[in-house]
Amino acid sequence: MSTMRDTELTIRDDEQRPGNVPADGDGLVFYPTPAKIHARSTPLREPVLRVLALDTTPQASALLMLAVDGDIPKFDLALYPDRPATRPQMLAHLALVQQHAIGAGIPILRVETTGSAEKALHARIREILGFPEPRHVPADVVADLALPASLDTIHLAVGSRVPFLRHTFPLLELGWALGDCQGYLRSRRLDRPGLPGQAR
Repeated sequence: MSTMRDTELTIRDDEQRPGNVPADGDGLVFYPTPAKIHARSTPLREPVLRVLALDTTPQASALLMLAVDGDIPKFDLALYPDRPATRPQMLAHLALVQQHAIGAGIPILRVETTGSAEKALHARIREILGFPEPRHVPADVVADLALPASLDTIHLAVGSRVPFLRHTFPLLELGWALGDCQGYLRSRRLDRPGLPGQAR
């Protein structure tokens, strides 16, 4: 039987998306209701590495916590581009999520860059795979890089331009938009004011 992990995926647009249900007492109880995933017959190569491209958006935070909770396949690690201009926001973000990630065995690694974040992440992944530039990456070696594209940022869902890397979009597979990610983070009490895009 094909699984969500080893097949190409399509999503029905008419499926119910997740929502927040008021709970007895304080806070919200969040019930994720993933969109139905319909597997096609084309098998995908099993990645040797699963990486999350982490940033300060609720979408990226939700992806990390979904992996921590075991609701999506676990990432081997998360990488974030470290730029002086965004370092304070990133450090505040890490203060919220890092201990959860460490507890789940998902290390968060910094990638220093002053230029293209994409190129810096690709170079770091090559190093982790054991094939830094200018070494050739064998054709049978592929890593998955999960990007935090959601239904309302679908323009971010672009394919990889390097053969050893495959971009994945777990939020699109779930049918989640920004509001779904914010609701999920509220249910995990990870919506402290001051982070970009978080609900006040």
